[in-house]
Amino acid sequence: MEIGLYVLPGLFVLAGSYFVAAGLLTVIRAARFAERAETVPGRVTGVRPVIRDRGLPTLAFNTMAGKKITTECPVETGHGVGDEVEVLYDPGDPADARVAGVRSGGMVLVVSGAIILLGALLVLSALLILHLLVGAWDTAS
Repeated sequence: MEIGLYVLPGLFVLAGSYFVAAGLLTVIRAARFAERAETVPGRVTGVRPVIRDRGLPTLAFNTMAGKKITTECPVETGHGVGDEVEVLYDPGDPADARVAGVRSGGMVLVVSGAIILLGALLVLSALLILHLLVGAWDTAS
């Protein structure tokens, strides 16, 4: 068996690992944001379409200090113009705001990456076992 057989599954191991790491980083960042964020009522004043009926909403709200903020949420939502929403914002950077209750999608990356990673590891294991069996067979004959 050639080493080339291991390249494609190896690339899938790298891709799966990347997705798991990126997903975990996204989940950790979202949790840290939620810990420091303040919650205020707000309104969706615009939506930049991204995928079909989902888009990045423009949020208008007043901070706890009374400052008026209008900013685009970096996470896609299904909210439309005029919708009343709860806004989470970073008190140190009020332009960094998200709609409360909207998930970042990090767990989707973790789960899909884990599936890719486990599948690739199974294929690599099967190839390695096959390589060992064929090698043992060749030396026995």
